[in-house]
Amino acid sequence: MQKILQNGSIGKNIQRIRKAKGMTQDDVVRELQLCGRGISIAHFGHIEQGRKNIRDIDLVLLHKIFQVNYEEFFAGIELKR
Repeated sequence: MQKILQNGSIGKNIQRIRKAKGMTQDDVVRELQLCGRGISIAHFGHIEQGRKNIRDIDLVLLHKIFQVNYEEFFAGIELKR
């Protein structure tokens, strides 16, 4: 598994998507655990806050849980040259 380094923007987008889907952090963590990914609510909260990096498998599972395009996770993130 690879980590995706984030500056908080991916986490904010995850939080925005989660809330738009009417889900709590507990709901998402439960779904992740049902998919075989052991993650705590605290760890998930840190991902949303941008304090922890997200693993590639977590992003794939969130894509499945939220049923959104991957682009939604990267909305508003611009490349700096």
